[in-house]
Amino acid sequence: MIIEQARHFKQRLTERLEQFGIPYSDVAAEMQAVLTTDWDKNTSYAVRLKEFDQFYGQRDGDEYERKASNGEVLWVIIRPDPTGVPSLVTFFFRRIDQPSEARRFTVDKIVRAKNLMKQKSLSV
Repeated sequence: MIIEQARHFKQRLTERLEQFGIPYSDVAAEMQAVLTTDWDKNTSYAVRLKEFDQFYGQRDGDEYERKASNGEVLWVIIRPDPTGVPSLVTFFFRRIDQPSEARRFTVDKIVRAKNLMKQKSLSV
């Protein structure tokens, strides 16, 4: 598993989590499960990494303010790089009420980190 610019990725994720008062250690086990999974080299994945108990964005009446993250679900995207090596390419927060089908993420499969932690590896 390759993380594009790994130091920057962890730093950015840590910064985003800290904005909401969430320590990186709260997602460390899920990240480890993602990093140690034997991903299929020809498949892209959206991994539901962690769901938080509360809304971490800002709300203005019935509208969400888009300046801060507005989701309580943390996702990561895994895609094969040009040589076929699975790479963790991005993370993002998404609201729980937003659709989470594979086509919405332009990936082949949806996976939950909890399932990865149970299986230790993904058999596709």
